[in-house]
Amino acid sequence: GTSIASHYILSPDVVFMTNLLGFELVIEDGDNINDYSKIILPLKTRQTITTDSGITPTPENGYYPSGADDNYILDYENSNVQSGFDAYLSGTEAGILLQGGLDPTSDECSKYFHCSDPQFENDANVCLGADFGGSRVFEKHNFYDVSKRKTLQPQNLAKHWVIESFATPGTTHFHRTDLELTEAGLKTCYHNIFNLRLVGIGAVTCNMCAGVVPSTEEQKSLCFRWSQLAFLMPYVVISSVNKDLADALSKDGGDGFTKMKENIALRKQLHYYLANSWSLIQEKSNGVVIGDSLFMVVNLEGSSEVDVQLPTGEWLAPAEKSEGIYRNDNSPQTMTYKEDISKLIFYELDNIFVLKNKDDENNVEVHIFQLKENYFGSEITYTFTYNEHKTVIKLNPTSKEVTFTYTQATTAIDKDKFKVSKLVVYYWTENSGSGSNPPKESYPVGDEKYNVVFNYLDEEGVELKSVFQTWDQTILKSGGS
Repeated sequence: GTSIASHYILSPDVVFMTNLLGFELVIEDGDNINDYSKIILPLKTRQTITTDSGITPTPENGYYPSGADDNYILDYENSNVQSGFDAYLSGTEAGILLQGGLDPTSDECSKYFHCSDPQFENDANVCLGADFGGSRVFEKHNFYDVSKRKTLQPQNLAKHWVIESFATPGTTHFHRTDLELTEAGLKTCYHNIFNLRLVGIGAVTCNMCAGVVPSTEEQKSLCFRWSQLAFLMPYVVISSVNKDLADALSKDGGDGFTKMKENIALRKQLHYYLANSWSLIQEKSNGVVIGDSLFMVVNLEGSSEVDVQLPTGEWLAPAEKSEGIYRNDNSPQTMTYKEDISKLIFYELDNIFVLKNKDDENNVEVHIFQLKENYFGSEITYTFTYNEHKTVIKLNPTSKEVTFTYTQATTAIDKDKFKVSKLVVYYWTENSGSGSNPPKESYPVGDEKYNVVFNYLDEEGVELKSVFQTWDQTILKSGGS
């Protein structure tokens, strides 16, 4: 099977359930397994139940035929199925990997989206009856049965390592729509993002706040923290319908939705960085490192204060007109937790980021972060790549220039969608004052340290240059041209 640290996931085709009531499981080469506490068993929605199992496999008892002899879909909300698993789970030390789902395949089952396995012929006889899952109509693009988690997980929290998945190791995508809008649902989403990567599922998403108008303070806090997890997901579902909900969601409970929108807006700004780095995440104490140069504070408990430990280096939650939040100590530091996403995202200094303009996705902003405490006057260089087109962006403190050196590629690209509307240099070494060509401002942020902002849109008639173009910008002192 597949190894997860010191545990091992058995291959699904070597595990067979033959007697659920007697918690008997047939495992190929099972006699060679000495320690079941190191084993994770894959349990499927469909189980083979033999005629001598002691089970009466009827829909009333929670067993629905899936189109093959002795193969049944299990209703995990049925008391007979639950009591059988209680007996089974009490007799093993193995961990559990939940997998398998109910796939939408048949027009015969108009009431239920999930009917039968696609490898079997579909007809009305294999459709789930009104008793299945407490008459639940399953969400059409959710292949996960929430009742399975409720049946298997509660009595095993202390004893079994339960990993939730709808698929075998190696599956690339896992999308959850079944999580409830609670702190427990938020934590499950967060831990799925990390744990499922261990079994090879890289793209994990959940949309517990999709289409929700967060009106209570608890919902506002939960949806804010959920939308922060957007930085760890390949995409985020805000609505399950094909229409713009911004107007509807900004009325009642509008301030709660506004916080969510701010998170999503920042995620869009970081699109170019996250596209290359969202899969490279490392969990830290009350935080996550995304790629090499971005750190996000995570507060699953909703506490007013959190102890945050950033990696070694200098880190900044930036503010253009002030110092922002600066950290240069990797020991745990207590932070007051405020629902302001700009104070929860830290950039590692000595780096360059190309961000989308939040007001115009066809424009970009270039943010350059110099070291603050250990400044040696060294160059900062970054290569921005998109669709094989490359531009080397460099800050040279000696020549006081930011240069863009573009390398042409054979693939087509619309360079006008990458016009630089703003250039920001954090912790510049001198006051650049305010010039007129182009307009720039310096904001003192420390001892002989300044944030220098070039906002090219403030200059009338200025022709924005593309990031995919060779050009330079001189950082001049006051009165420069």
